[in-house]
Amino acid sequence: MSQIKCVYQHIAIDPYLNNEQRTERTMEVLLLNDTCSLIRSYGWYQIDSVINQKGRNRVKYSEAFQLSAKYKPGKTGGIYRASNIVKEFGTMFGTHYYYTEHEPQINWQQHDSYKTICGHKCKKASTNYRGRHWEAWYAVDFPFKYGPYKFNGLPGLILELYSLDGEHRYEAQYVVSSSEHILVDIIREVLTNRETYFKTLMNYKTNSTEYFEQFTSSTMQYRRMFFNPIEKDFDFIQKDTK
Repeated sequence: MSQIKCVYQHIAIDPYLNNEQRTERTMEVLLLNDTCSLIRSYGWYQIDSVINQKGRNRVKYSEAFQLSAKYKPGKTGGIYRASNIVKEFGTMFGTHYYYTEHEPQINWQQHDSYKTICGHKCKKASTNYRGRHWEAWYAVDFPFKYGPYKFNGLPGLILELYSLDGEHRYEAQYVVSSSEHILVDIIREVLTNRETYFKTLMNYKTNSTEYFEQFTSSTMQYRRMFFNPIEKDFDFIQKDTK
């Protein structure tokens, strides 16, 4: 199987929000082959599929808007990996940002525990990664070193992944072979670095009222959006999520 598609459910908790809003459930699609991978929300995956079928240069802005309303993409960003380089991208305050970094080196500890996920025998591993403790279950019959988000380095595809603080959990729903092209547009994006990217993301998610007020004549009530990133190794994120 030279290329696969793995669909995950990502369950995340923001302890700052009330009980009705604190849990976020999203479906994410990982497209993966021997040279690169792309993970995005399922809604964006559907939109990209339609646009690719029509031809990316033939889709008008009004059509793209209609597709967004139909498929409700949710998370605007994604992660693309190739040649040991990771590119994370997302839209904040109406601007498309991205940064690149070398693929993180993750030190895994192997465990002599096994279980079956989606019909595949999986082995357990654990690690510390950028501010959280993680446990993963990977399928050795898929010879890919990747999984959700930026996680990598195991001798098989990660099908289940969760932080021990209970705030993030990925569960594979199914894995199938795929012949889809892995494409990432680079259109009017602003290059930044990882720290600035996360500072901008935190400001957008927790203090975006002033930005949205410019589109209305009335004063808006402060509203915090869901914000609890997987990576917590920056001091400003640790303070916000405690």
